Amino acid sequence: MKPQFYLILDFDSTIVGLETLECLAEIVLSDNPNKKQIIDEISSYTNLAMGGKISFDKSLEYRFNLMDVNKNHITELIDNIKNSFDDSFIKNLDFFEKYNSNIYIVSGGFKNIIESVMQSKTNFKWNVFANDFIFNNSGKLIGVDSKNPLSHSLGKVNVIKSLNLDHDIIVVGDGYTDYEIRKYNEAKYFLAYTKHVQRDNVISNSDQSCSNFNQVIDFIKSKYC
Repeated sequence: MKPQFYLILDFDSTIVGLETLECLAEIVLSDNPNKKQIIDEISSYTNLAMGGKISFDKSLEYRFNLMDVNKNHITELIDNIKNSFDDSFIKNLDFFEKYNSNIYIVSGGFKNIIESVMQSKTNFKWNVFANDFIFNNSGKLIGVDSKNPLSHSLGKVNVIKSLNLDHDIIVVGDGYTDYEIRKYNEAKYFLAYTKHVQRDNVISNSDQSCSNFNQVIDFIKSKYC
């Protein structure tokens, strides 16, 4: 019997215990004497966007302007993130494989990174919606594809709307952009994931806060399994 729910998962600070752009900054700025100051600035833009204080597209623009990124940095970044999975996510891979066709990773992060990281731990294909990098001929990152809705504010809302999913939707994530999916009536439940980051205005708007994926799965089973 087909499951009567769809599960939408964030990636950064949810499936993995880090923020991709902050990890990228550690690599790109390794020899920069102002490394700490720049990373703190990147982190502040991340927090402003995830807290709903500035638009996501503006935060992305500001953060990329602080770094000079090339393809080699991305390769190193993928290797680093592979070691940063949330341990409770890994312990529940059987559940995610069983319901894989009804699970979507929807992230303001980057598709090639997420797909590479996920395939490093699993032998099944994930449904991933995320931003697409654009590189120039010399391999320098020059931005993201602006035609992708996830590069703009309310991107997650618009992606979910476009999927036309026919059962209840449960969203799990740490950020305001995740909560917005329920705020704009595209999801029935929003679970704030708090293991790695706690944002007061995200938790206060959630149906439940979860500090590990055991709690997420218990919530789903109590409603649908």
